[in-house]
Amino acid sequence: MPVAKTRYVRKLSAEEARERFIFVTKDALGFFPPRGMPFPLRLGQETFEVRVEAVPCNCVGFPHQHYRIQAAELAPLLGLARGSRVVITREADNSYSIAEAPTA
Repeated sequence: MPVAKTRYVRKLSAEEARERFIFVTKDALGFFPPRGMPFPLRLGQETFEVRVEAVPCNCVGFPHQHYRIQAAELAPLLGLARGSRVVITREADNSYSIAEAPTA
């Protein structure tokens, strides 16, 4: 039986840091609630309502979608810099938390 994934780890690109969002890879969509559905994301003692949203794109020549979580509200509390890593954890009660991952 497969083990359910409990963490999503993302190393931020320059675009993510500049535009203040966290890219969600297609293989990780099932980790999060359905696209567009708000969910609470805890950072320390604060909780933010976020959602995975689809963004239209033509970066490889044909129309498709990218997925992301807007993180502008989190930015002052979370180091959103190119190359930094964030970890989103799904807790036992299906709530979510986010933290900076230590650099290795």
